[in-house]
Amino acid sequence: MAYEHHERYDGTGYPRGLRGEAISKFGQMAAIVDVYDAVTSDRCYHKGMPPTDALRMLFEGSSKLQFNYKLVQYFIKCVGIYPVGTLVRLDDGNLAVILEQSAENLTTPKVKVIYNARKYEFLRPYVADLGEPSNERKILGAENPEDWRVNPSDYADAVL
Repeated sequence: MAYEHHERYDGTGYPRGLRGEAISKFGQMAAIVDVYDAVTSDRCYHKGMPPTDALRMLFEGSSKLQFNYKLVQYFIKCVGIYPVGTLVRLDDGNLAVILEQSAENLTTPKVKVIYNARKYEFLRPYVADLGEPSNERKILGAENPEDWRVNPSDYADAVL
């Protein structure tokens, strides 16, 4: 697995230029996880990208056959469309931090609502389960925490 984590499904990787199923399943999985970690982590030579952008990049890479499409789908299902710790905007104008994924629906996680983006003010944080039948809120998209001067890990409790 460690020897194959830089191999790519389309044969463009290294060290041996393996293609498709010539790469072990563990090597294929490690390649996906390695790229996700590399692009989302802050390094001395680059700032990490938001997790949602990294998932989009992996998905696009799977459609170009750099990664096993089915394994990328499983990976996204595991981490969620909006991974734990992601700051998101809700359709009611509030910002929230993803706390926990929903096993039933990737678009309805449990969140902690923290900020009213319309009034530019912090709220008393509260947890909302977007999968509850009584909930009518939806996620519009991810937000850059730096734009709002928010550190999501301050609100994700012991999750992060």
